[in-house]
Formats: sequence, C-alpha cells, structure tokens
Amino acid sequence: MDGGGFTVGLRALVAVLLLAGFYALGFALLAGLAWAGAWLLWAFPGRDVTDALIGVVWATAAGLAVPAWRVLRTRPDAPDTGVVVDDRAAPELWRHVRELAVVVGTRPPDEIRLVADANAYVWEDVRRLGLRGGERRLYVGVPLLSALTVEQMWAVLAHELGHYSQQHLRLGSITYRGLRAVSGTIEAIGPRTVLGVVLSGYGAVYVLVSMAVCRRQELEADAAAVRVAGPGVTAAALRRLPAVAATWQMAVASYARWARDEGYRPEELLARFARDPEFAGAPAAVAVPWDTHPPLAERLAAIGPVGAEAAVRPVGTGDERPAEVLVSDREAFAAALRGADFSAAIEAAAVHEAEIDAERLHTAAGRPGIDGLLRVLERIGPQELFERVRPAVRWDDGRADGTGLAQYLLAAVIAAGGARWRHEWGEPLRVEPPGMPGAVAAACRDRDAIEQLRALLGGEGVVPSPRRAMDHGRPFDGPLLPDELFALSYGPDRRRRPELPAFNAGLVAAVLAELRLLGRIEVSGGAVAVADPAPTGEGFLDAVLERVAAGPERAAHEWLRELGSDVTDAVVSRARLRGTFRPVRDTTLTYATNSLRHDGIGQARAAARIRSAVEGGRPDERDLALAALVWAVEIAGPVLGRGAVTLRLRIERMSHRDPLARAVRTAVGMDTPA
Repeated sequence: MDGGGFTVGLRALVAVLLLAGFYALGFALLAGLAWAGAWLLWAFPGRDVTDALIGVVWATAAGLAVPAWRVLRTRPDAPDTGVVVDDRAAPELWRHVRELAVVVGTRPPDEIRLVADANAYVWEDVRRLGLRGGERRLYVGVPLLSALTVEQMWAVLAHELGHYSQQHLRLGSITYRGLRAVSGTIEAIGPRTVLGVVLSGYGAVYVLVSMAVCRRQELEADAAAVRVAGPGVTAAALRRLPAVAATWQMAVASYARWARDEGYRPEELLARFARDPEFAGAPAAVAVPWDTHPPLAERLAAIGPVGAEAAVRPVGTGDERPAEVLVSDREAFAAALRGADFSAAIEAAAVHEAEIDAERLHTAAGRPGIDGLLRVLERIGPQELFERVRPAVRWDDGRADGTGLAQYLLAAVIAAGGARWRHEWGEPLRVEPPGMPGAVAAACRDRDAIEQLRALLGGEGVVPSPRRAMDHGRPFDGPLLPDELFALSYGPDRRRRPELPAFNAGLVAAVLAELRLLGRIEVSGGAVAVADPAPTGEGFLDAVLERVAAGPERAAHEWLRELGSDVTDAVVSRARLRGTFRPVRDTTLTYATNSLRHDGIGQARAAARIRSAVEGGRPDERDLALAALVWAVEIAGPVLGRGAVTLRLRIERMSHRDPLARAVRTAVGMDTPA
C-alpha cells in the first residue's frame, strides 16, 4: 500500500479505536451511576432518589448494550434500485469495466445496474466486519451516460473500481456500522440526557474522523482514474459532474411541475435533459468537515498537471462518442426511470414545488398557517382572500382567479401533510386522498364548502377536528380500564398525579387496550387497525371504535393525541355518574380544581392485582394491561409503593413490549419510540 493507503488504514484504525472508546466511555459512566446507586441504596434505603437512579442505570445499560449488539450483527444491504444490464444489453460497458478492473488491480463487479441518478457508485457484500468480501455491484447513472463521453466514463468507472482495489468498501463497512451504532446509542439513551450530551460530543469526533477517512479514499480513487484515463480526461470529468448533477435535479424538479397537468414518458424526460446536460452550471462548492468528498479544487490539485500523459490506455485512444453507446438496449434507459425509487424522488420534488407555492401564499396572507387560512377564508370569503394575495403570488397559466387560488391552497395543504402526490408514468400526478383537490376547489368557489374541507383536513390530522361529545356509556356495570386508570391517577390528597398530556393519552390507551382485549382492534408495528367493527354493547367503547374505524389508518400515538380530550371528557362524565368525581374549590389556591373521592381500599386492591399479574404464574391480561398503563403515565411508584423497585423494573421491561404503553410515552414526547 502506498503512503496514501497507509494513511487511510491508519485513520480507519483510529476510527475503530474511537468507536471502542465511545462504548468504553459510556460503560464507564454507567459504572459510575451504578456505584452511586448502590451507595445511595445503602445510605438511604427506599428513598425516591435511589429508585430514580436505579431506573436511569437500567435504561442506560439497555441503551448501550442493544446498539452495540446490533452493530456486530448488522451489515448494510445492497441498494435495491435500478435495472440490471447484462452482456447482451450493454456489451461495450461490460467490456470496458472488465478491462478497467484488470488495470486497477481488482476483480470486476458481479452485476451492473443502471439507475436514475446523476451519479455512479459501488457496493460490496462485506462480511465479518470487513475481513471478508462478497458479491459486488456497480451502479451507473443514466444521466451520466447521456452527458459524458466514453473516455470521461472511463475515468468515472475507474474511480469506482478503485474503491474496490483499495479495499475502501471493507473499511467503509466498519465506518457505516460505527455511525449506526453511535447514532442508535444516543437515540436510545436520549440526546437531551446528561449521558446523551456527553456521548453526542464524543460521537461528533468519531464522525469527523470517519469523514476524513472517506475524503482520503476519494482522492485515492481519483488516482486510479488518472492511471487509466489520464489527468486531462479525469479533470474534465470531475469538472463536468457537478453541473450534470445540478441540471438533472433541475430536470426532475421541472418534470414534477409539468406532470401536475400532463402525463409524460421516461424518454421525454431524458430527451429534455440531453438537450443541454450542463444547463444549470456547477453549484458553488462549500467545504464542510462532515462531507464524504473533498472539494473539487482539492481533487483537481491532487490530480496534477492536466497535460501529462496517462500511464495506461487499456482501450486505445480517446473516444469522444457519447457514453450512451456503451448500452445497446435503449429500453434499459427508460426502465431505470420506472422504478419506485425514482417515483418517490418525483413525488418529493413535487412536494418541494408545493412548499414553494405554499410559502408564497402564507407570506401574502400574513403567515396564518393552514388552519388560519381556512378561518380567513370563512371570514372574508374566497374572492376577498384572492384579492388580498393576488399581488404577491405568481399565477400559472394566467389563472388569476379562483382556480389560481385553489392551486395555491392545494399546495399549502400538501405542504402541511394533508395530501400527497402520487406519480405514475404516462399519467398526470394525482393527489391522495382523491377528494382533496375537489374539496379545495369547492372551498375557493363557495364559502359554504369550507366546512367540508375542514372536516377532510381534520381526518388527515392537519387541522384540529371539531370537538364531538362522545357517548360515555353505562358506567355502572363495572369499571373499564380507563375508569380504573382514572381512579389510580388521583392520590390521597385528591389531586391528579400525572401531567395533563400523559393523563389524556393514558386514558385513550386504556380504551384501546379494552378494545384490543375484546378483539376489536389490533396494534401492530405501532399502527392501530380495526379487526372486528362489530359493536361491543358498551356505548363508550363503541363510540371510540366507530371513530377509529371511520378515520384514516394512524399510528397509536397519533390516535392518543386525536382522541385525548374527547375520551377524557367521557371518562370524567362516567366518574361523575358514579358519584366519585366532583369539582371543588381549593381554599388554599385562587383557582378551582377537580377532585376525586379517594378510595384507598380500591387502589390497594388494584395494586395487589397488578402485583399478582406480574409475579404470578397465570397472569390476567386486563391486569397486565393496567400495569403497563400505570407505567406509561408514570404513576407506578405511587400506586405500587416506592419500595417495589424490582416489581416496577419488571413492569418497565414488560411495558416496553406493549405498543400502547410506548405510544403514551411517544405522544407526550418522552423519547420512547412507538
């Protein structure tokens, strides 16, 4: 290995040592916490601070150990994108790649794929933390084949094969796993915790060292390109690539706007791009320490004098033909654009264009937000709103009327997440849900149609849904899980224990837990789905089931936010009918509060049931669900007693596997992924 290669190996070794040091620091801090917890337990048995510190130690240990295990067993998957081209589809491309592989001193890839990206890159199935290689893939961007000459493609291909010859992908596997381990650990522990802040600072150093290794690897790959194509051709290719990439991005963004009204085929987009693939010009280069590639000026300086002769010319003299001649199957170019990844890129570009239009509308209207726009529309009407924003927005196709206003309002809805673009070649972009464009257009013509649009947006979670009184059912047939949690949420002083967000979210989770026990809903992967819409016979449960069945599919924590206030009102009504809940005036304070008639015996029985369910041999599912809920709203300590440390740790481990319990923590921003 030459001097540059030695530097790469040394820096990679430093990156690996830094990764080991990251975990060494974490476990050292963990050991210090454990020692402090043991000392506090000995000095102050049963105190709250000891109990809290033990919980921190447990959570920190899990946050350090789980990502560490994952980094040892997970390796990056191959990008499943593009279209495979064989010797028959691209005979010249394969011939050049094989000859170039011999020159740079490596074996050729097992597969070549054409992708809809102005880039080229390689992948290798690296095993055993980079000690063993495997299958190789080369990805070549269709825009590059359309924009570069054959000899410039030699430089690009030699650069990518140089990553193989220098073992960069094997070192890159370590870097990739290390970055995932560092970010996963910090996320698991919590970036805002003290330990998370310390590890985040250390992780930043690891990232900087890793990126320095990546930049050095790019210079080594450039050296391989110079050996094959010569410094002049390599420099020309490097100068051209940024402009080609910028023009391709502009072509995709423009297509996303054209396709709103008319369908196009892949060949038409490629033809527009090929007219001038350097139209946009190269963007200004800005060097940043976390970039994987060196600045263009640094790469050109490393190449040396561009007039020097190339050391090796494996395929003869310079070939100025367009590089697209390397692929004989022209259908492969269009096929590369028909993949799901490119459709996703088009949809993302269309959303970006909608965000630009939405920004114009919000700025002209005084930045009221989407809900504020609807209120303004209701108050002054579509025509008056149109006249107000007319000077500040750009009406496409001369639509300076309600149609133009609808275009911008729909863009604001899409930018807010209330609708989505869907792309299909040959067809105009369509909006989902399908009724949204019509509802927006109707609201821009008739003030009476605004309420229908608001209801549609409320169903998408973009604007607050109108509050609806929920059936509280018959509370006298025995308490449901939300009734029990409501009772446990008040202490002996008759004051509510948890904070309001957790209180509301916990009650909704309790209702969903009842419906899950009855087989009416399923919670899988964090999402709530109706398994059986048949009524349960309990009006309160059926009211919630009806709301869930009528709404769009959502994650559990989103339902907790959506239904929180309505469910809480219904549970309070149930408690009032029971005669256990009433508003009172606290004479020591200046405001009225609510009070629950405290039932110490009932709370003791609930605690005994939870203990029996968690520790017993035949647990009751309702009691296990109640245990998870008291953990979720953080009242396990007061309910079970501060001394029940072991029991509470068991409940915490169990609750981490319950998607509804995790959803409560997610809904109130407690850094527990749903």
